[in-house]
Amino acid sequence: AVVSTQSTGIGWGIGSLTLLHVASAESLRGVICVGLPLNKKHKPLRAVISDIKCPVLFVVGTAARHSKKEDVEALIGNIPGDKRLVFIEGADDNLCVPMSKQVEYGLTQSMLDQIILDEIGNFHQGLHLP
Repeated sequence: AVVSTQSTGIGWGIGSLTLLHVASAESLRGVICVGLPLNKKHKPLRAVISDIKCPVLFVVGTAARHSKKEDVEALIGNIPGDKRLVFIEGADDNLCVPMSKQVEYGLTQSMLDQIILDEIGNFHQGLHLP
């Protein structure tokens, strides 16, 4: 497959892992990873992460079962270029926040989804500025 340097890739879950591998080998304008399942099986990702040269946005829930906050922070610390990490407090692997947390935060899931979309939109818009 031919990947254009004008392309921005977006992946969710396992698609995020695949996209990071693509970004390590191809020239992309940017990468957006929503949810990032990490475990010991993903050692190959750690081997190529330093080859990513484009800006990367990660959106991850703090209550995700498949990615611990510390593991995500350690992984992205190895990306040499621009990177942004957004943690959604209380969110699971699917970025869903339990109703009890929504009440505590005074936010609905729709409001949280809009915050996520705004983060993605701001990141993507920044990729296209001269």
